[in-house]
Amino acid sequence: MAALATCAALALDRLSLATYSAPYAEAPLKPPAATLRSTPMHSCIAATLCAVVLTGCHGDKRFAEDHLELSGDTKLETTAGYVVGIGFVYITKEKDAFSVHAGSKVFGPYKDSPKVEISENHQAYAFVAGSEGKRVLVHNGAEVGTGCHADPALSRDGKDVACVTGKSAAITISGGRVMRRNCVADEASVMKNGLPGKASYDEVCGLTMGISGTSAFLARRDNKWLVIRDGSEIGSEYADVKDLGICEDGRVVYAARTDGGWSVAVDGVLGPRFEAVANLICRGATYAYWAVSKDRSIVLGHNGETSTKAYDDVGPVMLSADGAHLAHRAIKGNEQYFVVDGVAKRAYRDGVEQDAKQHPGVSPWLSVDGSGVTLIGPGGSGVAVVEQGKTVATYDEVTDVAPVARTVIVVGKRGDRMGISLRDQPLGEYDDIVDVAVSENGKEFAFVVREGRVLRRVRKRYGLIGW
Repeated sequence: MAALATCAALALDRLSLATYSAPYAEAPLKPPAATLRSTPMHSCIAATLCAVVLTGCHGDKRFAEDHLELSGDTKLETTAGYVVGIGFVYITKEKDAFSVHAGSKVFGPYKDSPKVEISENHQAYAFVAGSEGKRVLVHNGAEVGTGCHADPALSRDGKDVACVTGKSAAITISGGRVMRRNCVADEASVMKNGLPGKASYDEVCGLTMGISGTSAFLARRDNKWLVIRDGSEIGSEYADVKDLGICEDGRVVYAARTDGGWSVAVDGVLGPRFEAVANLICRGATYAYWAVSKDRSIVLGHNGETSTKAYDDVGPVMLSADGAHLAHRAIKGNEQYFVVDGVAKRAYRDGVEQDAKQHPGVSPWLSVDGSGVTLIGPGGSGVAVVEQGKTVATYDEVTDVAPVARTVIVVGKRGDRMGISLRDQPLGEYDDIVDVAVSENGKEFAFVVREGRVLRRVRKRYGLIGW
């Protein structure tokens, strides 16, 4: 990480932050190839790609080429993304069987189409698939366990993997309030790095992993819910639990319901009680949520501090990547606001005020450093992307939003095509767009696209003349 930061500083020290006028520069790409090829990576500083999560600084090491053309009559089912040093990961279907392709390796055939998980640093992949009467867990090309009945969880560095074993998959509706997916019932347990769990439960849901391999999940036993971190119970028994997350400092946060109402818990310690808690999220070492108090007032929580707000309703809570900046939508009467770090501004689009009844659902999105705000919400017959009061892009449906430096990347559907844009700059339209990844400083990013039978990894970076 230190080497990456040094390289990034050397490569980017000439960037001017005074203007956004310079366009993104696309890294050189070669024509589609019939097979995967490897090519030496250029100098980190010369290519200024050393901060890209997808690429990293590998010196003289070799890395997978940016193009893959599917051969023959191979039917592509889905594209998962890209893993450094391995290449594209995708799923094909032949007759009624599915196969997972990861670089030069092929896994399968499987009865059901697996969902491939890729680690945040794009150094690892994992999936669970059924074959010959058993369900196997595959991690970076190796079969590490069997009996899993839910999607796996990867640590952020990709070194650790976990899955839930048991007798059957389940979708649970708890008390008519919380619907949980990706659950496993009947003698459910968590297998981590191929090692079986020490305890089993009536049901396990919400398996997640943190930056250093810490695991946490929700477990039901005798109609009570528990929170388990690294194999040990934290807190007490609850009537209901939801929104489980692990912050980058290792703290485990979740919302729990007891006889006295809902509370946000940090490492098992309950906070103030509310009538309801919603949208608990964790970014960096910070968590945030909104809640409804016993007197029906709106309360915002940010890293242990709470404040009552004079709004009728609030929308999704957003945090910047480091957790330092908080944004949300707010409604009072017919007036609609976007609020950043407590400062409320009316929501406008092309000179028209976005009132709550005619233009519902407008949400603010923060850039990586929290300095830029993008509004995304209904506009015309689709979804509008608004910056500084001006519509910069429109989509039939927005499928992904990725914060970068001072703004966000937006991916969405336009008819039967997928588009991607940054502010008012279209970055292309393709048959499919998946796996958007951004460097830590938000100045470089990459994404995987499909055009016909060709997969490409597109890498973008800010020009050296300015922003």
